[in-house]
Amino acid sequence: MNNHIRKSRGWKAKMTGFAVLAALPVALVYSATTISCGGVQTSPAKVLFELVPEAPYVLGAVEGPSLHVARGEVNFGTIWQGAVREVVFPLVSVGTEPLHIARIKASCGCTLVEARVIEPDGSPRALVYGEDLAPGTRVEVVAQFDSRGRHGYEKKTVEVYSDDVQGGHSLEVGVETEAWLVSHVEGIDFGRVFPGEPVTRMAHITSSSLEPFGLKASPSRQLPEGVTYTLTPDVQVPGESSPKALHWTLAVTLSPGVSEGVMMAPFLLESDVAFEDQGVESQPATDPVADSNGDAPNIDPGTVVGLRRPEHHFLDVWSRATVLAPVVATTPYLSFGYLPVNSMTSASVRIECYDQGLLEAFLSTEPVVAMTDPNGGDLAHAKSFTPTLRRVEENATRPLGPGCLGAWDLEVSVAGFSGEGENRLQGRIEIALGGDESAIEPIFVTFQVIVQP
Repeated sequence: MNNHIRKSRGWKAKMTGFAVLAALPVALVYSATTISCGGVQTSPAKVLFELVPEAPYVLGAVEGPSLHVARGEVNFGTIWQGAVREVVFPLVSVGTEPLHIARIKASCGCTLVEARVIEPDGSPRALVYGEDLAPGTRVEVVAQFDSRGRHGYEKKTVEVYSDDVQGGHSLEVGVETEAWLVSHVEGIDFGRVFPGEPVTRMAHITSSSLEPFGLKASPSRQLPEGVTYTLTPDVQVPGESSPKALHWTLAVTLSPGVSEGVMMAPFLLESDVAFEDQGVESQPATDPVADSNGDAPNIDPGTVVGLRRPEHHFLDVWSRATVLAPVVATTPYLSFGYLPVNSMTSASVRIECYDQGLLEAFLSTEPVVAMTDPNGGDLAHAKSFTPTLRRVEENATRPLGPGCLGAWDLEVSVAGFSGEGENRLQGRIEIALGGDESAIEPIFVTFQVIVQP
């Protein structure tokens, strides 16, 4: 583990350490320690990012509760993707009456927030929302930015909601994230796919250094059954003991038998190049302020915080697919929207076939459509609904989608529907395909009509 990461742990253990560093006029720094035959040596201080000094304040200058932001904006500069940066924003209750902080909220799940009250003896404790903060009380808001999966310039905000007579306050963090490992695609996206035979998609990986590098891949969680992957160097550099290349290819394959539905598989690609300046270690995927005050954690569902963080440059690549059944409706739900009484409207759904073995039966016999209530019983006001089927031809205005071998368009018209005292009608459409002896499972689509008064 890098020395500066160890030093970062020390900063977190000494909760007042940032306040001391904040008094420095130029930068947040660390020193790397090395051991030699002459004893312990300390290397020159390493600049992580610039810090401005804390702004002074006058206690009691504002009548009522007032919050002074001693440092409200920090720029982390340019960092490698995967690095973590942490900074303390000092706040002080400076009015003539106690201040109350109602909530502290980050704008993004990539930024975790902790808030602590500094006691008169210098010891920290967790802030409790709504507590009395007497004039002179110091509060430190710790913001930690995790650049994993981020790229480009971003400005993140932390909103502080209080009863300050002068209004709310925003704390800002600016950062430029650069990727060392670069993929030519955002992720390996199969889209909507029926894997009647193996289907493969790829991501090509290069480095921003434009030098040969080694690479290894591993799933970040257990892969679904039927999902496999390979990682290969495109042109291997000769004479190396371990494979190195300028370009690598990650290939993910879906085989027949993979489960239907949404498939997501994350992969961790780790180079053999040491990751300098990772910064502090990332926090678990929780929000300490929210936890201590009974709020829901402010964590982006798509974040990868909590996954293993290598000590070499790395890249998270997600593979995703919507795995289709052999025959499927393009939507499981039809909405006719708000329908004025006794007016007319229509909605449509396409029934698609992706299996060559079922195609002849699918197209040879016109499907049978039945409209029922949600449980399969008789549908009230059934005479107001007219289903119409059209086989999709090759020259159709709306052509077949990728991989689709044949399709039927089902349009359902509604006319003369009043609801008769009920303003909402729900039901189910059953589409039987391929005739009486067909092996094709029926397709079910639910629908809803709402009568506009």
